[in-house]
Amino acid sequence: DGLVDSSRPINSFASQPWHSCHKLIYVRPNPKTGVPVGHWPIPESFWPDQNSPTLPPRTAHPVVRFSCVDCEPMVIDKLPFDKYELEPSPLTQYILERKSPHTCWQVFVSSSGKYSELGHPFGYLKASTTLTCVNLFVMPYNYPVLLPLL
Repeated sequence: DGLVDSSRPINSFASQPWHSCHKLIYVRPNPKTGVPVGHWPIPESFWPDQNSPTLPPRTAHPVVRFSCVDCEPMVIDKLPFDKYELEPSPLTQYILERKSPHTCWQVFVSSSGKYSELGHPFGYLKASTTLTCVNLFVMPYNYPVLLPLL
């Protein structure tokens, strides 16, 4: 389970209930094997240092931040992605009420990039096409740069 932290959205709006909620994602097991399978990791909140003998401490659940800027969802054939459902919350309710199943909000892990405090996007939040739930799509790190190259 990963944590979606919307307590400090990147773009400031007037304070809303979804600005300060911490929710989990549902990791569904593979129906054939019963084991959850993912292709892409959620980035760590630090850049690895080869000179450090240990890894820095971190929370058990990743803190995922998001940008409230509408983007086009990106997927290409034959490149896998992971899709997780967010548990219902004020955030999912807000996204579903927007009735925009063809736009998404990029997600980030702070300090995951070497030269950027915010890091690069590793996926996005998107309402299902039926507007029944909100999903977290996990892609390769910095996918907006990688996918056009592929």
